[in-house]
Amino acid sequence: MSLTTEQMLQKLQDDSDGGPGDRLAVLMLEQLFASRVDALIAPAALSHGARVALGGWLDSPEAMKTLEASLEALVAELKSTAPLKDQLSRDVRETLLELAARPYSPDRRVLLKVIDRPPMRELIRVLVLDTVTAFGARMTPAPAASVTKGLGGLARFAAETVKQRGGALGGIVGAVEGQLEKRSVEFADQAISSVLNEIADFVCDPKHAAEAAQVRVEALKGALEVTPQQLSRELINLDVTGGAEVLRAGLKRWLASADSAKTFDRIAAGVELKKTVGEVLDGIGQRPAALQLGRALLRGRLKVLFASPEYAAWFQSLG
Repeated sequence: MSLTTEQMLQKLQDDSDGGPGDRLAVLMLEQLFASRVDALIAPAALSHGARVALGGWLDSPEAMKTLEASLEALVAELKSTAPLKDQLSRDVRETLLELAARPYSPDRRVLLKVIDRPPMRELIRVLVLDTVTAFGARMTPAPAASVTKGLGGLARFAAETVKQRGGALGGIVGAVEGQLEKRSVEFADQAISSVLNEIADFVCDPKHAAEAAQVRVEALKGALEVTPQQLSRELINLDVTGGAEVLRAGLKRWLASADSAKTFDRIAAGVELKKTVGEVLDGIGQRPAALQLGRALLRGRLKVLFASPEYAAWFQSLG
């Protein structure tokens, strides 16, 4: 018994499990999974397409609009005054704390490259100098304030903060009794290297891995005490939108450079193109998830297509 065009269209519009649309979606996915990646897109085309797509998005006004809208929505959602630990499941909290507690001893050279930076040295210097000048103020009629004149803006700011809180590194006072004004800065610079190296020795020594892990755990516990409301204020103060604009400008400059083309070519060439799509998905254990998601998406699109007047007109034109 032959079916009319209208009856065939009606059958196609059946989107139930096992229906024509569902079977067609599965067939399309199976063919896709059986295709080699290099048959779908060549490395050169993948590299060029990725660069063009990223560049187009960065140039569009939608890039900043999307970020700003996302940030506004995020801030609006962060209204709770309960700490984060109360909003995370017990399993998530315990997993985070367990990860933080794992023993880890970084490479000493790597750590020093990270922490031995000019701004860090300025901050340590002002703390050391505060101790020296405080001692000098007690030992001489006039405070030895002149030692901070040569400091940069960051250090001067830190100096004011230190003075307000009245902090002092009393443990080194006995070592600097004869080195007040003239040798204060000299001593501070020597002390900075000593402090940074001692920090690196402690953090990188496997014998102290347990103590370092305890520090990470306590820092994480402190972070979990923060409330979403506090986080939203920090996001606003951080000026994420302004930072995103800087990032976008930097990415655009990089995309315009020869280095970006080489980077995209290297990434595209590194993709295993001789495998099928299914083999790639199997390699990361995602074939079932891809099949389920792809099936749902394709069924939804086919349902809309089969129900459209344009498709009906096209289908009828075949007869």
